[in-house]
Amino acid sequence: MEINGSRARGLNNRGGVLMPVLLVFALAGLAFLFVAFVRPIKSVDLPIPLAASPNAKAATEHFWSVFHGDRYEEIPAVLDKLNKGYDGDKQPVMTNLLGAAHLWRFQERRRVGRTAPEMREDLVRAAAYADRTLAVDPNDTFAPAIRVTSRWQLAVLDGKPDELAAIELEILDNTQKYPQFHAFVQGWLLSAMLAPDSPRYGEAQAGFKLLADSCAGFTTPPNTRFNGLVFAYLAIKAWATVHLCYNNPVAPHNLESTFLSTGDMMVKMGQFDQARIWYGNAQASPTYATWRYRGVVEERLASDFKVLQTKYVADSGKLDVADPALSFQSTMGCANCHAQ
Repeated sequence: MEINGSRARGLNNRGGVLMPVLLVFALAGLAFLFVAFVRPIKSVDLPIPLAASPNAKAATEHFWSVFHGDRYEEIPAVLDKLNKGYDGDKQPVMTNLLGAAHLWRFQERRRVGRTAPEMREDLVRAAAYADRTLAVDPNDTFAPAIRVTSRWQLAVLDGKPDELAAIELEILDNTQKYPQFHAFVQGWLLSAMLAPDSPRYGEAQAGFKLLADSCAGFTTPPNTRFNGLVFAYLAIKAWATVHLCYNNPVAPHNLESTFLSTGDMMVKMGQFDQARIWYGNAQASPTYATWRYRGVVEERLASDFKVLQTKYVADSGKLDVADPALSFQSTMGCANCHAQ
């Protein structure tokens, strides 16, 4: 009788512990479903880089206001303020934003009818500011992207194709160090600048795949269809680990931009069914309705993919091309990710 009584007490004790655990799991499950289907997470917190001293801080705040507002025409005023603030603040945040402003002005130059040769100096300055950042902080994660993007286009512009192999290796090295950011740069740049029949074009596809895997925390199925459950998982994972893996205050439409770029790459490769999946993923994003470039996805889906493919292939490696174009070569190259 005593043995039976001890067993009963043991079962009661385990039951007393198990019930709260089950309740926690049940509540967590309900919260996850609520986030997935009722009120999806639209952004995870990420501090916007601002300089420390008053003048420099005001200049960096102005940069982000203009950048997020997609006010390209105000870049000269932004550069003027950044340069004035830079005199009293040598922190990497200043050189990073000066580099970003010059790169932005070059990437979207066709908004004001300018050509790559006319804007060459912006690439030179962007690369130089990236080098200054890395000289102060070799572990900076943002400057390497400005550096390789600027240097690649300078090599094309200056007719120095022999330099591209070393820059490509630098891109791949950056990705290995910090895939949650540089894997996107790898896919974004190489998908536009390499021809799809190049033996190295797989590196573009590998970039976007590695981005998905590193953000998910496991090997993801190819051409995954995103839905509320997937977005909820990704948002919670990004909130707990790497905030760059989701929409955030620095890149408010990170998701849509990545999916659009992936879809365009698939069109260029002739994988039309896969392209539709990725364009559809952009449309499924919790912030798609507020994305100012959502019309681009809709135009893509309504287009003849064969015609688009021919255009994208012909544009390979070129700097001055007409829209529609892959994101890296287009007039919305930076804005489709960063504009609010």
